Amino acid sequence: GSFCVNLGYADPQRSNVSYEPDAEVRRLRVGATRDRRRLGRLDGGDRWFSFGKTSYDLYLGDPEPVHEIADTCVKLFLSEVESWWQNKQENHQ
Repeated sequence: GSFCVNLGYADPQRSNVSYEPDAEVRRLRVGATRDRRRLGRLDGGDRWFSFGKTSYDLYLGDPEPVHEIADTCVKLFLSEVESWWQNKQENHQ
């Protein structure tokens, strides 16, 4: 019924990967990196997107139409992610 979007970055030497630094790229997980952030982080908390009931039949937050969630995620990617990743790339060259 809800989700969040986590971003992680693994530097070329994998010095910021705390769990299985030698893992294939497709097997890396955000939780294994020390350099990460949550997309759309709000003051004092995390940004969760709610679209329906949970598996235990509760709503977490106010559900939004899926197309609105998708639009919000696109806007957040454009406003936050590109510059965040660009900064990581510049700092590791």
